[in-house]
Amino acid sequence: MLARTYVLGARGHACRGTLVRAAVRSDAGVGARHTNRVLRAHASTATASGDKYEQYEAVIGIEVHAQLKSQTKLFSPARAIFAEAANSQVHLHDAAIPGTLPLLNAECVKLAVRAGLAFGSTINLRSCFDRKHYFYADLPQGYQITQQYHPLVSDGKLALENGKDVRILRMHLEQDSGKSMHGAVPGLSLIDLNRCGTALVEIVSHPDMRSSEEAALYVRTLQNILFHTGVCDANMEEGSMRCDVNVSVRKRGEQEFGTRCEVKNVNGVRFVRKAIEFELRRHVDLLEAGIRVDQETRSFDASRSITVPLRTKEMEVDYRYMPDPDLPPLVITEDFVRAIRDDLPELPTEKADRYVRELKLKRETALAIVSERYASDYFEKVLELGPDPVLAANWISNELLGHVHADIVGSLRECAVSEEQLASVLHMLQTKEISGKIAKQILAEMYERGDRRGLAQEIASAKGWALVTDSAQIRALCQQVMEEHQEQVESHRRGTSKRVMKFFMGQAMKKSEGKAQPDTVRQCFEELLD
Repeated sequence: MLARTYVLGARGHACRGTLVRAAVRSDAGVGARHTNRVLRAHASTATASGDKYEQYEAVIGIEVHAQLKSQTKLFSPARAIFAEAANSQVHLHDAAIPGTLPLLNAECVKLAVRAGLAFGSTINLRSCFDRKHYFYADLPQGYQITQQYHPLVSDGKLALENGKDVRILRMHLEQDSGKSMHGAVPGLSLIDLNRCGTALVEIVSHPDMRSSEEAALYVRTLQNILFHTGVCDANMEEGSMRCDVNVSVRKRGEQEFGTRCEVKNVNGVRFVRKAIEFELRRHVDLLEAGIRVDQETRSFDASRSITVPLRTKEMEVDYRYMPDPDLPPLVITEDFVRAIRDDLPELPTEKADRYVRELKLKRETALAIVSERYASDYFEKVLELGPDPVLAANWISNELLGHVHADIVGSLRECAVSEEQLASVLHMLQTKEISGKIAKQILAEMYERGDRRGLAQEIASAKGWALVTDSAQIRALCQQVMEEHQEQVESHRRGTSKRVMKFFMGQAMKKSEGKAQPDTVRQCFEELLD
C-alpha cells in the first residue's frame, strides 16, 4: 500500500509542492490479529497460578539514544533546538540535497568522549563512520550516519544503587532522523525535518538486567549522569533521551538466551518498566501455550500499557552497512582526551559522598538529592542563604519534591518556590517562629501562588500564622487550660497519671490553633504544675 507523505511547512501547513511518496507496508491487520492472540493468551491465564512466571528469568539490554547538548547538528550548521516551527531548522545537508557534504561538529565529539569517561569506558583514538541504510520518509538520505564497526567509545560499566554493575558494550555517535506525524491530516503523514541530523550518542548495554525494576534503575542512573556531566539535558518527555528495550526470557538456570523483541523509542522511566513487564508476561504466555516468540520490533502503547508489533526485527545484513565515503576516520589524541577528563564535573555518586562526608546527610537523603535533575543545584543555592544542611535536604527531598512530582512539573528548574523562599521558611523553623505544621502550610501557599516572590515572614504575618512567643500570653493560656481540667491537675499532683503533660500540651495547642510556641508552652506547664 502506498501512503502519501507531505513535508510539513514552517508554519505547520502541508506543502503540496514538496510531496514525498513513501512506500509504507500496512501491517494493521497482521498487528491486530497478533495482538488479539496475545491478549487472549493473557486472558486465559489471568486467573491461573503465577508460578509459571517464576520459572522464567528476564534478560534485558537497553540501547539509549541521548541527544547531545550542542547548539548545532552533528554534520550541519543548522540549530538543534526543541519545539521550533516545523522545518524551520533544516540545512541543505539535512534535507539530503545533492552535492552537500557532512562536516563533523567537534563539540559533539567532546561531549561523547565526556560521556565515555563518566562511565569509565575506553576512548578509541581512531573511529570511523558508517552508513546504515533504511528507507523512510523522515530520513531523506535513505541512510543514517553512525559508527557500527569502529565506535568512538568501547566498554565501561554503570554502578547501580542496588550494588549491581551493568556493563556498557559501546557508545557511538550517530545522527537522528526526522519526525513523522500521523493522523494530523486524515490520510496523510506529515514530516518535520527539524530533528533530522541532530547529534546523538547511542549507549548500548550488555543484556545484564534481570527485572523491570533493575532496568528502570539503570535508565534513571544513566539519565542522571548524562545530565550532571552536561552531555544531555536528559529530558525524556521532550524526546532528548529515548530507550530501545530488548527483552527475552529463558528458564531459570539456562545459559542460552531466548528470542528477543525490541520495544522502540520508550520515552519515560515508568514506561520502560511497564513495557518490560508486559513483554515478560507476553513471552511466558506464548511459550507456555506452545507458541513461538517471533523476533520483532514493537512499540509501547502508553494509554493501554501494552506493546504492539511494528515489523519483523531487522538483522545487521538488512541495513547494508558500508563505510561512509564522505567522512574520513575520526582521529583524536591523548591530549584531547586528557583535557576533557581534567574538565569532567563532579559525578552524582561523588557528590552524594561529599554531602554525607561534609554535610552529615543520611546516605538515602544525599542520593535523593543527586538523583533528581536540578535538585543538587537548588539545594546548594539554598545552603548559600544559611539554613542547616540536614534540615534543607530533608525539606527538599520530602516536602518540596512532593509538590513538584504531584504537579508533574518534572524538575526543580520550573519549581514555583524559589531558593530564597524555601530558605525563609527554614529560617523561621530554625528560630522557632513557626511550627513544622505551619511551615508546610506556608510552603503550600508559596507553591499555589507560584510568583516566586513572597517570603515566609510576609505570608505568616498576612495569614496570622506566626507562633505566639510572648511568655505572659502563653502563661495565661496554660492557666486557662488547667482551670478547665482540674481533675487532671490533681491527678498529676498525686502522681497517679504520667500522661497529663501530653494532655495539657495538646489542649493548649488546640486552643491556640497551633500558634503557641511549643517549648514555651511546656516550660509554663512545668512551672505551674510544680
